Amino acid sequence: MDPNKPENMIETPSCVSSIATHPEHPAVIAVGLFNGEIHVYDVRQNDPLVATVTDKKEMHTDEITSLKWVKDPKSSKKKYLLLSTSKDGKILIWNALPTKNQLKLIDGFLMLNDYLANRHLKSFGSEMSVSSISMNKLDRESFIVGCDSGGLFKCSFSNTEIVNSKWEDEFPVELKSPVQFTFDSQFGPIYSINYSPFHRNLILTCGTDSEIKLYSILQTDSLVTFCPENGYLYDIEWSPIRPCVFASASNDGNLLLYDLMENGKEICQTIKASEGSLYSLNFNQSRPELLATGDNLGVVKIWKLSSKYCKSSSSELYILNEISEKPFEKS
Repeated sequence: MDPNKPENMIETPSCVSSIATHPEHPAVIAVGLFNGEIHVYDVRQNDPLVATVTDKKEMHTDEITSLKWVKDPKSSKKKYLLLSTSKDGKILIWNALPTKNQLKLIDGFLMLNDYLANRHLKSFGSEMSVSSISMNKLDRESFIVGCDSGGLFKCSFSNTEIVNSKWEDEFPVELKSPVQFTFDSQFGPIYSINYSPFHRNLILTCGTDSEIKLYSILQTDSLVTFCPENGYLYDIEWSPIRPCVFASASNDGNLLLYDLMENGKEICQTIKASEGSLYSLNFNQSRPELLATGDNLGVVKIWKLSSKYCKSSSSELYILNEISEKPFEKS
């Protein structure tokens, strides 16, 4: 592989704001655009565009903030659907139909400010821009949503409450509220949320308040707050192999590594990953010693982590359970 020469290059009609690779077919890539369009590409094809939204009424009206391939919550079969979130407040679920070159809209949800906690609002019923989302791998009905407003919500695909909004008469499907539970609001947009792959009740969040918060989905306030003092925090992710390890991407270009077994609330290691702002990170699920980062300069780097971040201990799950019940003392 030549890091300076891409194997494929695809032109899109607008800036790309999100991307998601199919979990079983890595050549199939969903792309969300700044103008609200969604395209699905198969890079093996001569004409790589295999599906898109053909009905303009179904399209998002603002930037796509995230895309996720999710297992169909209403089917026992291993079928994947495409989920999209946007600054227009909508969360939409699509069935990709490559034979028809179409993304078929099958369900939709809308985030309204009615459910915000700790806020004194002059008006209710306004859409909230969705800035982040994380799926619960152990419960395909459940997911967590973060908003630009600082709102954080536990949600479910099974909710049936129809919302009243400006979209009510013109949107092709009835939009529902997914909210089941509201956490205490944060200060500013929540840029990233990540469910623990080892504990069904623990999530991490980060955003413009420059703090990392560890929550149990069973209570409104955070269990632990980490304050790294590195400016805005744009991304966060648990290690796929070490239950007590996670990493975060910061505005000052640093990759922050935490090990709850070794350092508790303190940063375990800081890596200067960029001369700009570090926008994203991703652990390799198959080779956990590898971690990728991306920055605002368009540079992608692959890092090889120390062996201590790749060898799990039998006591880690016990410690994670202890933290969920008796967190570190809050400073």
